[in-house]
Amino acid sequence: MRINIGIFPLVAAFLIQGHHVMAQYPPGQRLPFESNLLPSSATPPVIPAPSLPSTQTLSQFRVNTFKEFVRQASQPQYRSVDAQMCDLKPLADFLLWVADLPATPETTAFLKTKTRPLPNWSILYGRVAEITDRSGILLWKYEQPEMSLTPTLVRLRSYPQQSALVDGKVVVVFAKNEVPFSYIDSQHNKSTVNSYDFGQPATKQQFNLYLQRRPARAVRLPPQPVRLPTNLPPVQSTP
Repeated sequence: MRINIGIFPLVAAFLIQGHHVMAQYPPGQRLPFESNLLPSSATPPVIPAPSLPSTQTLSQFRVNTFKEFVRQASQPQYRSVDAQMCDLKPLADFLLWVADLPATPETTAFLKTKTRPLPNWSILYGRVAEITDRSGILLWKYEQPEMSLTPTLVRLRSYPQQSALVDGKVVVVFAKNEVPFSYIDSQHNKSTVNSYDFGQPATKQQFNLYLQRRPARAVRLPPQPVRLPTNLPPVQSTP
């Protein structure tokens, strides 16, 4: 696969995201289905390209914006999904580290040896296409941080601020990949989109229980200074 070196750090961050959501579930598993008239055939919003200062390239803008999105998406840090507590800080730290790596073939090979934290989670940045009462949010998800070209419709559920959203609002989140979502669109056709679960912000009780059950981290002691024996014979000088 050919990689544009100018945006390598950002591309690399996505290359090491989790496997495609369709692969997370066994074949034949039934998909959630909602018989609502939702506009999957709606035209994506036309967003003009960002106006960049003369001192910043598009690649630099993408990397800087991506890093801002990662920090924003990691809040709240602790989420409960499927009765499991997740700490998003390791994922955020990893993606921020990748974004600053140099664009070299050696870096590409190096990243292939690394395992990304929370491989079943993705970062989403997009614009609200539709808000539903039961199905969550239909979101235009973009591949590049400027969010101006080629969006893909996805479903996001359990977003805690859903009631405050309006169509076109920007949403930036970490969310867990789940089984794709199927529904009847405005053309009376069945549509299926990738689906993500934001999770529930952890309560204080859940957080305390998580700390109790979390394995203790190994303590790395500083290296001990080398101590030479005190009874060594004196060094004989060579005539």
